[in-house]
Amino acid sequence: MEMLNQMAVQLQQEQNCTFLQACQLATEWYQKHMHKTPCRTSILTGNTWICELYAGHMGRFEENVCMPKEVFAALCETLVNDFGLQVPQRPHGLAVEESVAMFIHVLKGKQNREIQERFQHSGETVSRHVHNVLNSMKEFTVVHCRPTYSQHRIHPYVRSRRKYLPFKVLQQNMIDI
Repeated sequence: MEMLNQMAVQLQQEQNCTFLQACQLATEWYQKHMHKTPCRTSILTGNTWICELYAGHMGRFEENVCMPKEVFAALCETLVNDFGLQVPQRPHGLAVEESVAMFIHVLKGKQNREIQERFQHSGETVSRHVHNVLNSMKEFTVVHCRPTYSQHRIHPYVRSRRKYLPFKVLQQNMIDI
């Protein structure tokens, strides 16, 4: 009988241990996947930051956006009016200026996490808006950045060397665009 009691106690302890492990795993899973603490909580949102730059010193604007205010405003307007960049339909949606500024930060070599922190948006939001601007910029580039190369403008040294033939073919193809 004593042996049976010991086996029953041991079985109860093992079940308790398994139950505790299951509770611990469930708690960890809940903390990781369900109970989230907001990360991007700065008072200065991306749109507020852009407004602050517009209202501030011209040098600071150019330092952060890499162009004068008037050029940036014209670029945003052109992308919306001529190249289909979407204006937000919701009151809490991103402004076009904010999307274009995020795109410029990508061009400056900033990482997605840095842009998330600067503009206070998730990585998915940053990626989506940067891709929207990229698609509009591709169309902008086709219209406004056509090369004006001609075979006669290629340096004679390059034109006369056979090893640069692919370069010359590329140049010729650019003329045909």
